[in-house]
Amino acid sequence: MIPKNKPLQIKIFLIILLLLSTLLILKPLFYEYYPDFSSYYYATYALLNGENPYIVQADAFGPFIYPPTSLLLFLPFTLFQYIVAQKIFIILSILSFLFSITILLKLFKITAFSNLGMLLIILSFNFFPAKFTLGMGQINNFLLLALVFFVYYFIKKKPVLAGISLSLAIMIKISPIILIPFLIIRKDWKILFSVFIMLIVLTLITDLIIGHLVLVYFFNTTLPDLIKAAPAAYYNQSITGFFARSVADPQFRNIIRLIMSVFLTLFSLFIIWKNYKNNFQYSILCISVLITLGLIISGVSWQHHFVWLLLPIYFTYIYIKDKSLSKKYYFVLILSYLLTALNIKNPISWPIFAQSHVFYGAIILYLLNLHFLMKIGKKTLSKSYKPRF
Repeated sequence: MIPKNKPLQIKIFLIILLLLSTLLILKPLFYEYYPDFSSYYYATYALLNGENPYIVQADAFGPFIYPPTSLLLFLPFTLFQYIVAQKIFIILSILSFLFSITILLKLFKITAFSNLGMLLIILSFNFFPAKFTLGMGQINNFLLLALVFFVYYFIKKKPVLAGISLSLAIMIKISPIILIPFLIIRKDWKILFSVFIMLIVLTLITDLIIGHLVLVYFFNTTLPDLIKAAPAAYYNQSITGFFARSVADPQFRNIIRLIMSVFLTLFSLFIIWKNYKNNFQYSILCISVLITLGLIISGVSWQHHFVWLLLPIYFTYIYIKDKSLSKKYYFVLILSYLLTALNIKNPISWPIFAQSHVFYGAIILYLLNLHFLMKIGKKTLSKSYKPRF
C-alpha cells in the first residue's frame, strides 16, 4: 500500500530537481566567453568591412561554416560591442531552448508542472548537448526552435507556416533539408511550395545584402570542404567520427563511411515510402528517423548538434506511452538517452570504442524508430485511438 504522503514527496523531490536543473541550464549566462559565437560575430563584422566572412578572422575561435543566409541572422548583433552582443545572443539561445520545450509539452498536452512534465524538463535541462550548445555559444537552439515550429504547424495542418519554419531551419544550417523527401513521399505540396518560395526569397535577400560572391564562395569552397571533413576528435559523434577513430586506413574508412551513409539513407527512405500511412504517428516517426539519420551520416556532428535529438526522444516517448507498448521499449529509449546525454571529460583515458557513445545512442534511437515505422506498416491504427493533438 502506497503511503498517503508519497505523491507529495515525489512532487517536492521533482520540484527540487527542477530548480537545481534550472540553475544548471542558466549557468552559461555568467560565462565570460562563448567560443563559437565569436566566429559568428567576427565573420559578420568582416563582411560589413568588405572582407570574406569564410576566411578565418584573427579574433574568432574558428572558421564560419554556415550558409550565407544565416549571416542575415547575425547582422543585428554587430550593432553592439562584442561583450554585449554575446550576452544578448546567449539569452536568446536560452529562451529558444525553453520555448522549444514549452511547445513540445503543449503539443503533447503535458502540463509543465505535472510530475511527467517536470521529469521531461529535468531530463532536457540535463542533456549534455543542450548545455554544450549554450556553453559554446552555438546556434543550435535557434534551429531546434525552427524545427519544433515546423512540427507544431505540420501537426496543426498549417502548411504555409510549417514550410516557413522549415525554410528558416535550412537557412541556419543546410542539414534539415533531409526532411524534404518525407514531404515529397507524403505529397505535401503546399509545405514544399512554401519552403521553395521562402528559400528563394531568403537567397535573393542574401544576394542583395551580402553579395553574389559570398554565395559562390560558400558553395564552391566552404561546402565541399565541409562534406569532405572527417575529424577524429571525440566530440565528432557522426558515423564519420566513429570510423575516423576506429579505422586506421583513411582511404578505406572514407569508402566504408560513404557506403554506410548511402545505404542508411536509401534504406530509411524505402521504409518511409513502403510503410506510408496518412496519420500523425507515421509522421512523427518519420521526422524522428530523418533528424537522427541526418546527425548520424553528417561528416561532422559535434556533440552540441545532438540537442536536436530532443525532438526524436520526445516523439518516441509519446509513441511508446500512447500505444501502451512493452516496458522493454522504455528501457531501450532510456539507454539511448543516457548514451547521448552523457559526456566524457577526459576521452583519451577511455577505450576508443567507448568514445563513440553518443553515436551508439543515436543509432539505437534510429533503429527503434525504424522498428516502430515497420510495425505501423503492418497494421492500421485502432478506430478507437484518438491522438492527443
